[in-house]
Parts: sequence; structure tokens; C-alpha cells
Amino acid sequence: MSVAQFHLDMTGGESVRFTGRIVASVTGWKQNGSDRLRWHDLYVYQTTGGDIYVSVIYRTLAKRERDFLWYAALGKDPTAMSTILMQYDPLKRLLHPPRRTGRVDPRRLQAAADVGARYLQRVGELIKVVSKLHSEATRS
Repeated sequence: MSVAQFHLDMTGGESVRFTGRIVASVTGWKQNGSDRLRWHDLYVYQTTGGDIYVSVIYRTLAKRERDFLWYAALGKDPTAMSTILMQYDPLKRLLHPPRRTGRVDPRRLQAAADVGARYLQRVGELIKVVSKLHSEATRS
């Protein structure tokens, strides 16, 4: 993949700009041929200086919900990626109770279970891809 400019603007947090490329990505929009209402897209970037960033984008088509971007810097070593990705809470956007009732709708609990399971699948897929890339790079 070619080198490009990236701007990761974390929802409610800091932003980072860098020049680099996407080295791996996975999306959860389609699973078993079905479109999803909520999903996570995960990306791994490598800057021209060799630093690695990972981003998680929570995507939603549900009413009254918004997309959410989270990212983390890994330095130059991708081996910490699984630990970093587990620091992100994939259920936070779904399990926040509405102010008027203070309770989470049981349908949202089921949606959260589905989203959480699919997030863990995406993390596993991304780790496999990055591990393969890392082992190929260390052999060269």
C-alpha cells in the first residue's frame, strides 16, 4: 500500500497526524454474508519513521448513535497490539443507560453481546495478519 497522510481524531480525545501506510485492516460490517447494524473496523498503520498505530472505529447505523474513533500508539514493536486492543471497551457505546430511565434495554444487552463477540473475532483476525507480516519482516 502506498504512503499517505493520516489524521486520527479520537472521539472526545487527542488527535495525531502522521505520514505512513495501512499495513493491516479488518472490518466487521458483513459477517456470514449479512450486513450488521453495529460493527468495528480495525486498522494498523506504520509511519515512515517505523512507529505503529492501531485504531478502532465503532460504526453504527442505529438511530441516536454515532460512530466513535479510538487509537493507540505502539511504538516500533507490534507485539503489544493484543494487549492494547483489549484496553478498548467495545461495549461502552451500547451499555450506557439513557438518562431518563437509568436502565439498559434488554435488546441492547443482546446487541452488546453480539458486538462484543464480533469485536474479539476481528481482533483475532488482525493479530493473525500482523503476526504474519511481522514474522515475514524479521526473516528478511
